[in-house]
Amino acid sequence: MANSLRDQLLKAGVVDKKAAARAAHDQRVENKAKGREGLQAEKAAREAKAEEDLKAQRARDKERERQRKAEQEARDQAFRVAQIADTGTYNKRWNGPRMFYYETRDGRVPYLEISDEVQGMLERGSLAIAESPEGDVKLIDREAAERIAAIDGEWLRAWNRRSVA
Repeated sequence: MANSLRDQLLKAGVVDKKAAARAAHDQRVENKAKGREGLQAEKAAREAKAEEDLKAQRARDKERERQRKAEQEARDQAFRVAQIADTGTYNKRWNGPRMFYYETRDGRVPYLEISDEVQGMLERGSLAIAESPEGDVKLIDREAAERIAAIDGEWLRAWNRRSVA
């Protein structure tokens, strides 16, 4: 292979014949000085390093695949929770004179203007407030809140779990 590379460098005009011959001579002198055991030890060291590099590459590939799977599972989980929140959305009219405060994912404390009926349902735990990672807020029923709590409780911003509907 060294001859092949040397020939390619000569053809490309990167080195001249005299420099190539000098490099070949220097390599032979170096090999003779190392001796047979030295060359074998050098070869064994190169093979060991190549094996070590291969193991390291496999470990990096496994870690990258593990991260990819974890990210895909997180996306799938978020999609499932969003579907549950959509199907469990409270669709009746809920606007009213009451102000119901809750804490968002980013620590803000906004409020919803709700009716007396909806406030009672929130207090009893038959309704909950769910917030998506994008900040979309929905009123959801108890069944949806229970299913979401089992998957990812971070979606629930306000829910009285201890009350009985």
